[in-house]
Amino acid sequence: MSGADPTVSEEEDLGNTRTIPSHIFHNDRIFKMVLEMLNPPDAVLPKAVKKLQGDELLARLKQNLKSGIASMNKNLHTFNRPSLVKDHKLDELQADLNLFFERIRTQDTERYSPNAGPTTPLPEYTVLHVCDAKCVQNMINVICDSHGTGTTASTLYLDLEGYHLGRDGTFQLLQIYCPAVSIVWLLHVAQLGAAAFNTPGAAAETLKDILESGAIAKAFWDCRGDSDALFSHHGVRLNPASVTDLQLLELASTADAKRRTKVKSLGTAVQSRIHLPYLQERAWLATKEEGGLVFSEGPRWQEKRARESVVADLLLKAGWSTVAGEREQAKQELRDGGGMLEDGWKAEEAWAIDPLPEVMERYAVGDVAVLPFLHAHLAVHPRLTPARKSAVEKETFKRIAESQAEVLREGSNDAPAGWAAGGWCEAGREAESPVGSE
Repeated sequence: MSGADPTVSEEEDLGNTRTIPSHIFHNDRIFKMVLEMLNPPDAVLPKAVKKLQGDELLARLKQNLKSGIASMNKNLHTFNRPSLVKDHKLDELQADLNLFFERIRTQDTERYSPNAGPTTPLPEYTVLHVCDAKCVQNMINVICDSHGTGTTASTLYLDLEGYHLGRDGTFQLLQIYCPAVSIVWLLHVAQLGAAAFNTPGAAAETLKDILESGAIAKAFWDCRGDSDALFSHHGVRLNPASVTDLQLLELASTADAKRRTKVKSLGTAVQSRIHLPYLQERAWLATKEEGGLVFSEGPRWQEKRARESVVADLLLKAGWSTVAGEREQAKQELRDGGGMLEDGWKAEEAWAIDPLPEVMERYAVGDVAVLPFLHAHLAVHPRLTPARKSAVEKETFKRIAESQAEVLREGSNDAPAGWAAGGWCEAGREAESPVGSE
């Protein structure tokens, strides 16, 4: 835009018309503003741009980029200097453009997130079902041997399944993933009962000993329900000294105070914190969704949903249709069809089934398979200061202690008190890390 009306503010030009008037390039502050517009954070994009997708969004951004570069070239002589590239980190913009064109050239279809590091697929692992005392003994021997290697990979990643998991529900399946040996064990607690935790290995250690040990590292995503179920059903007291609650690590390393008011679900963290190959991530998320449906409604959940739709339509017709004969016909179809589809599925017994429905097995395995990735990302996060690490440890102790108390404190998705305001500091407030992305 040339000969711009001086009565039009820079904010109006940048915020509403999204054009770049040449007269504004008179100092570094405005130059930086234009650079941000060319490569804008999602938060500053106008609503109209946010709604665009695919080719339309690319066309809009290309137009902005071309007009911005043209205006810069026209006025570059007014502020050019040898340090300009370094002052404004223009090499980063060039690198982003090079990456963009390289991905087009190679037809790369992976999801890209600068915060999650390079795309890394889930490793191969073996799934072993543990259904008798001999299998329990073999599992314990392998765990003890892998712990003896002294590597970080010897951390055990655990999750539990049941109906209303906890003291008032059931505890039917325990998943244990040991990356050191690339094995996921599915321990059928409903079948084994006390033998799952009291069967000794070659060194006379039991699974109860391993879980209560302060020397063998263990990690959970939200340990509250798991600790409650282990303690209330089998008398296993998790030792907080050896437990890492990855949900708390994730919360403590979150930048924005407004987003530290609630803890995240595992699915949300997988999408925002790690970078799986696109198809693998979609498959993992689809398994989470379908596995949940099979657990609650049974393997024939799709047929049930279809039947629900038919029954709802017939009920409407039977009660409200004004078409001659349609009410009676709908009532007759309801009588003949028998209403809703019943297959005897009981959600409260779902995780005790042997063999498990295939999608439920994938669901159970998937919940622990992603935990090492999250752990690796979060454990070295630059925002995880000593004060925040200490707060995570204290809150983990608190979660486990409360889960083993006689009166259980009801769980909540709320963040620990004060965390949103940086309450992990002795002074009650911590200077925010300069690192701005998750």
